[in-house]
Amino acid sequence: KELRPVPEGVTAESIYEKYIEALGGRSKLEKVKSLYREMSMEVAGAPMELLMVSAKQKGMFLQEIKMGENVVQKQVFDGKNGKSGGMMGSKELTEEDLENMAKEAELFPVLNYNDEGNSFRVDGIEEINGSDAYKVMITDKDENTSVEYFDVESGLLVKSIQTVEGENGESQTITTEVNSYTEVDGIMFRDEVLQTAGEQSFTIRNKETRVNDKLDKKMFAVK
Repeated sequence: KELRPVPEGVTAESIYEKYIEALGGRSKLEKVKSLYREMSMEVAGAPMELLMVSAKQKGMFLQEIKMGENVVQKQVFDGKNGKSGGMMGSKELTEEDLENMAKEAELFPVLNYNDEGNSFRVDGIEEINGSDAYKVMITDKDENTSVEYFDVESGLLVKSIQTVEGENGESQTITTEVNSYTEVDGIMFRDEVLQTAGEQSFTIRNKETRVNDKLDKKMFAVK
């Protein structure tokens, strides 16, 4: 796609700071102690429910995917130890898995965009779904690259592309398109997301988002 130059003064830092502001502002996001999110999604025609819960204290995290009453996949992290299981059985977690879980537990990872050892390059302005978006290339400390697109007008993230290594060692590209946002307690959350991984694509829709809910610590128990 055709890229146009960005206006003078636009940098990766200004783009990410505008994104943080568009989400609700740094001070408001930093006051969030927990997030509870229920979502629906359909994979290969099968409806599923997705639950994601994060607690800032200790960095606890829970993700559960259910089809009816059956747990397809469940990941729990208590801030130190984690487990992963589901219909396909449980999985022994590596140090890298635990590191990834700790990252998932972050309520708003963008607040630390400068602390992760990432480098950024603003490539230009590209049209995404009829609107102009800044294209930002990100290289992490392990030399993995990803791309993020931010709406020029709203400042919100509208698309991301990342390549991950699958369980068989083959790389897979995951494209995430944010179709809409919803506001909860003055903070913008993704409302509808289209995710494509290889040949499979599915839409994730927000059902309920609760901010600073009183959480039962038992849900993060690693047994």
